Amino acid sequence: MRRGRREARRPRARAATARRRSRTGFVAAPAQRRSEACPGGGQGAIIARSTLREARRLDALVLDARYVSALTVVRSLGRRGVRVAAAERRDRRGRGVLGFASRYACARLAMPDPWADAPAFAAWLKRAAAGRPVFPVATDTVRWFAQHRPLWAAAVRALVPPPEALAAAEDKGRVHETARALGLPTPRQFSLDEAAPLPAVVKYRAGEALGLAPAQRYRVVRSRAALVAAWAEFAARQPEPLIQEYLPGAGFGYSTVLSPPGRPVAHFIHRRLREYPPGGGPSSYAVSTREPELVAMSVRLLQTLGLVGPAMVEWKQDAAGAFRLLEVNPRFWGTLPLAVAAGVDFPWLAYQVLTGAEPDSAAYGVGIRLRYVLKDFLAARAAGIGPLAYLRECRAQPWTEAVWARDDPLPAATYLSGQLRRRLGHREAQI
Repeated sequence: MRRGRREARRPRARAATARRRSRTGFVAAPAQRRSEACPGGGQGAIIARSTLREARRLDALVLDARYVSALTVVRSLGRRGVRVAAAERRDRRGRGVLGFASRYACARLAMPDPWADAPAFAAWLKRAAAGRPVFPVATDTVRWFAQHRPLWAAAVRALVPPPEALAAAEDKGRVHETARALGLPTPRQFSLDEAAPLPAVVKYRAGEALGLAPAQRYRVVRSRAALVAAWAEFAARQPEPLIQEYLPGAGFGYSTVLSPPGRPVAHFIHRRLREYPPGGGPSSYAVSTREPELVAMSVRLLQTLGLVGPAMVEWKQDAAGAFRLLEVNPRFWGTLPLAVAAGVDFPWLAYQVLTGAEPDSAAYGVGIRLRYVLKDFLAARAAGIGPLAYLRECRAQPWTEAVWARDDPLPAATYLSGQLRRRLGHREAQI
């Protein structure tokens, strides 16, 4: 008799769950619900509409959960006792969503595409975040927040620059014009009619706006014919690509979070030791360092651009030891785990700003190293370092892995499977 009653209830329960999923974008089994003491308590439950009251008791919402930087935000806040919901777009909720694998994700939410229907996304934000801090991570999501502030500003809290400041920071040409006006050093720039010294670099003005991977946003050319062909190809996709001198040498990054109206809450400098793909891809191996000159120049530039929120300024050190500006990234960056490991917990500082608390003072250690070990192994191989030599290098000095964490191991497995799928031609888990 009891079995018959259970069987009769199951179709009704499944139908109710489906109705809740279709109305809200929240998906889960009620048996997986979290307690209020969620941080670090296990695999994130996916909250259904019947538990929306529970969702509103969470403390922060991290969007674009597929990124390593989003995973870093989830972990950083969770380790501080903040109850975090991680969200990813409905069409990207399959394998490879790193934030969903974290034990610090108290809820995993399916969010609408912001650009498909701006009012619908704003309405979802109001239901999902209810006056709490929101952390947009992907460039296009940050851009949506900047351009649609009236739709969300009264409902949620986010550190996002004004739209005109974001547009200026995303345009490498405008960034360099601003830098030159401030007297900051930049690479020499040439028009197509000028005889640029070779090798040279052809760049999109705003390659991220086209959805391009880092290695696709520029091209190193070694002949005049290759330069003209690259410029024509880039110009066909985005007007006025840039031609700049090629700068060999070490890459550096200055990172911060700017509280309104543009005050840095902390400073952090890292140096690239390797990158993948070689010659301009994201850092695969980096180390914390100090360069007071870069701090001063970067802050002047960011404040002149009018930025608010997370930002990273990339520099290159030329053969004479002088720094030259490359670009500005007005969002959380790929080496964010290094800053946190070194002692500058930018996600926590941003959360303090958004909740009206005075940000903690943040000092960091020099010589802290970070690897994306799979990509760094490939970068080392490209540099002629064999497997045994690479293993000896890894054992010679302590370092932190960007994705692996002893207290939160599952995202590393998710990341590894994503990288392996990429090798087989599938979508990767992204930096």
